[in-house]
This record gives sequence, C-alpha cells and structure tokens, in this order.
Amino acid sequence: MPGPDANTIWIEPNETGGYSAQFEVYFWTGNKANRLARVKAIGKRMMGGTWRCRRCGDDLSQDKRADTRFCSEGCRKKSVRKRREEREHWMVGAPSDYMGAAKG
Repeated sequence: MPGPDANTIWIEPNETGGYSAQFEVYFWTGNKANRLARVKAIGKRMMGGTWRCRRCGDDLSQDKRADTRFCSEGCRKKSVRKRREEREHWMVGAPSDYMGAAKG
C-alpha cells in the first residue's frame, strides 16, 4: 500500500498563531474523508507541539503518516537501540536465578 502523497495537503502557520490547511480530494472518486481526517490529525498534533521527531526534535514533513513518531528510519532505529541498551543495562545487575541460570 503506498504512503501518503506529499503534494495533496498543505498546512501552514498563519498570523494568529494557528495553522491553515488545504487539501485535494481524490481525483477519480471525489472522496475527501480520508484526507480530511489526516489533515485534522496532523493539525491537532501541530497545535499540541507533538509533530516533531521523538529522537532528534526536528519537525516532521507533511508526507508522513499522521501517527508517525520519527522523522526517518535512522532516528527510529537509534531510538530502538537506545531502549535496548537501557533495558540490558538494568538486566546486568539482576540475580543469576532471575536470568534463568541453573542452581547449583
């Protein structure tokens, strides 16, 4: 399934501190429900300040899914590696019977 088309929505900040949004309807069907829902979800995240990458803090581009959390695959992978390292750090100090070692 293809990702969202980058050239179908436009969300820009306006003078009042909010955002204005425009979008194109689907060419063949004229259906606008999906794009309207996507614009609303992205706009809500922009107003709440969460339309940023959770790792590096850069703004996300508008061609991303409305529920995306990272700006790139690299940021997503680095975040996973960091969580894995933190989890393994806490496992180092665990008792041996917790780690599944045989009792002697």
